[in-house]
Amino acid sequence: FYSKEFVFLILVSGLLLGLFAYVELKIAKEPIIPVKLLADRSVLGASLSNWFGCMFAFSLVYYYPIYLSTVLRLNSAQIGTRMIPTIVTSSMASVAAGLYMKSTGRYYTFTNLYILIGFFGILILIARTFPFGLTTSPTTIEQYFMLVLSNSSFGAMITVTLLALIAAVPVAQQASTTSIQYAFRSTGSTLGVTIASTIFTTILKGNLATMVPAAAPKGTSLEEIASIITKATENAEYIFDGAPNWAYNVLRESYAIGCWYTYIFAAAASFLCLCSTLMIKEYKLHTSVNRK
Repeated sequence: FYSKEFVFLILVSGLLLGLFAYVELKIAKEPIIPVKLLADRSVLGASLSNWFGCMFAFSLVYYYPIYLSTVLRLNSAQIGTRMIPTIVTSSMASVAAGLYMKSTGRYYTFTNLYILIGFFGILILIARTFPFGLTTSPTTIEQYFMLVLSNSSFGAMITVTLLALIAAVPVAQQASTTSIQYAFRSTGSTLGVTIASTIFTTILKGNLATMVPAAAPKGTSLEEIASIITKATENAEYIFDGAPNWAYNVLRESYAIGCWYTYIFAAAASFLCLCSTLMIKEYKLHTSVNRK
């Protein structure tokens, strides 16, 4: 996790972000992103909630199917059908959030409650995929709904925070302000999957390096152990097609642990998303650009 490449990436990313902020604040006459507006707590809260929200949502959508494939040995069609409820409910939650705000004119309590429910949804996922010993796994029915709560909360949050951000600024700044949210969304999704990938790869390699030698029968050569670790790292299909019988559960457990720690990261990002939405003030939602 603390590899030289990862540290270099963080340093370069921080340098470029600082340079971008300097140009936008000091040099650009018409900045792409009005960075000064981030001083407003509602704008900052809405932006950070999108940042952390994209981190946990994209990480889960990426690594939950990997868990289904490598630990539960489901094929692509089976995994696809299990993701349908997540896709449908996240879209419906976004529409429902818009209808709720239209009918009530409010969003603060609704948003925080929904994000809290999504956070507990991730905790359920963590509990039902507890990897150590492979003693716990979701039932077939549960597999269809493991991400429903977390990703429907993300779908609702996306809609609510966009309207909250627009309501927090003057009309003249609304168009440019939306660029802040989209910038935080894109960077959050990219950075979230990158961090989750780093966690997964590091945990997987570390567990393979310790668990495979410990489970190897007497007389197994170091070359064979190294070959098993390399093949399992490079291709998950090797678990089910080529790996020796004694390594089968060890390899599955290693992948399960790697996925499980990405869910821990997603839970942390979801909690930070909740903390960010708590920063947002509740403004009047207007039905037109006329503020008089």
